[in-house]
Amino acid sequence: MKHFFTDRKLLIYRIIGIMLIFVFLVCDFILVLKTNSGIYGQLPTYGERLSHYYSYFTTQTNYLVFVYFVFYLFQKKFKNTKPDFIIRLMVTVYITMTMLVFWLGLAVQGDIVTNMSVYEWISTFILHTIIPIAMILSYIVTAGDTFYKFEIHHKTNYWLICLYPTLYLICILIRGYIRHSDDQPDNTLFPYFFLNFYATNGFALLAVGSVLIFTLCTSFQYFYIWINNLFYFRKQIKENNITKVDQIKIMINIKQHRQLDQKGKIAMILAILVAIFNIIFSVLYYLYRDMWSKILNYPYQKELVLVFSIIISIFSIITLLFSILGLKNFYWARIVVGFCSIALVCFNWIWILGPVFDIIIATLCLNNHKYSKADLDAYLATNQQPLKYKAKIIPNEIISFDEDEK
Repeated sequence: MKHFFTDRKLLIYRIIGIMLIFVFLVCDFILVLKTNSGIYGQLPTYGERLSHYYSYFTTQTNYLVFVYFVFYLFQKKFKNTKPDFIIRLMVTVYITMTMLVFWLGLAVQGDIVTNMSVYEWISTFILHTIIPIAMILSYIVTAGDTFYKFEIHHKTNYWLICLYPTLYLICILIRGYIRHSDDQPDNTLFPYFFLNFYATNGFALLAVGSVLIFTLCTSFQYFYIWINNLFYFRKQIKENNITKVDQIKIMINIKQHRQLDQKGKIAMILAILVAIFNIIFSVLYYLYRDMWSKILNYPYQKELVLVFSIIISIFSIITLLFSILGLKNFYWARIVVGFCSIALVCFNWIWILGPVFDIIIATLCLNNHKYSKADLDAYLATNQQPLKYKAKIIPNEIISFDEDEK
């Protein structure tokens, strides 16, 4: 299998891949300008057609993959380096979201491909399957050069990667509002059905779709980081660099003994109270949906209200359980509570102060304190190896503390 993935053959594969993607994107671009079928048949000018074409997250992410492959080829050929890990992670997460959201949408709305021509179906399959898989394989082949810490990611680069989907969502909603004000055809307002807040129960559907996008964006980031770290361990073991592997394992194990500080306790207690309130509120919201509909002067569908209430309850129950674990010093429980609180921001606006509490909880949970001497002592006390041996293999950066922690 190795002779298929030599540096020279990988270079050839990438050049062929770039050429094929370029030819396909050009053909797809021309088709948009020339076709008179489907949505594009309702858009008379080239400007409107291009505006609609590039409003798709699919289009933008596929162009992003093409630019990434060109950039990677340049870096590898002339500088013998790879693009930064965060860039690779970012592009892979986006294109994976493109692939999964499309196939989920196809499962929900199976009729979206009924009126497609043969070329349109081929185009759709390439954009949502072939190119995403090519990018995922590229990421896997280049993964494992360095060990990437989860705790560093969710403090900095996590938000950077989430920025693009957030800005995309804002821009698309503004674009849809402007087109609606100009009395444009309803099916050309938004590229995706779950973004159409003008539809019946559109705001609820938008909230559900936003949470789904956020959840996918978060899940894929940490999944691909885990893949990278898994490949890193395999490379170190293959190179017989056992000491390096042991150091990282100790660094990870110390997290399990990290003591909950005062801010963390406040966050967990607040999360428990908010979660309990959310569960009670979601039940009351469903039981008294007719009253809410009259107060808000907004029509509803019973099934959608039920889904809305279930989503709030699920996230709240998860938050409640992991908050209890967080109080028992489970490090990853605090991270889960932080991300669930961010997801609930999309729903808790109903009781006005909900998003404020969620943001406070998320900030306290994700802004973790550094390792303290008590954390290290707790780890050493539970480890059965001799203390002298442990002192030799623990990296300096782990046992160095702030002045106030010494």
